[in-house]
Amino acid sequence: KVLMTEPSVELAKIAEEKLGESVLILKAQEISFDQEFDGVWAVASLIHVPPEDLLSVCQKLKAAVKIGGVIHASFLKGVGQPDTPEAIADGRYFNRASEERLRQMVAAVGGLRVVEDLSREQKNDYFGALAPSPTFGFFNLFLVREAK
Repeated sequence: KVLMTEPSVELAKIAEEKLGESVLILKAQEISFDQEFDGVWAVASLIHVPPEDLLSVCQKLKAAVKIGGVIHASFLKGVGQPDTPEAIADGRYFNRASEERLRQMVAAVGGLRVVEDLSREQKNDYFGALAPSPTFGFFNLFLVREAK
């Protein structure tokens, strides 16, 4: 069984209509689960979490997965400088994180192992097309929960 979450009421409604499944309206900062899932798929979603909330959200994601469970998250490297957040004209917020910062965060959370051969930079993962600039890209982070 899959539990889908979406912070936007409008996008949640669209997803429910398209998928025929319920979507829980919930921000990443609001999740509160205790070892309920085998995995979390947070691809292109944590990029909207403000930097000051990212460590807490990662702690919550760790708590949500069972020991041995996996977390797959992707983070926007950005068109500008890594670790420089940006709000764009339509009001969306993007948290651009460097690989170094993400690895420091994983170490601070503790009890997570980075699967190195699955954690990597993607420069050509822009909806199946080439990136719009040489500095644009995602960093995919694949983690396994090893301990409490």
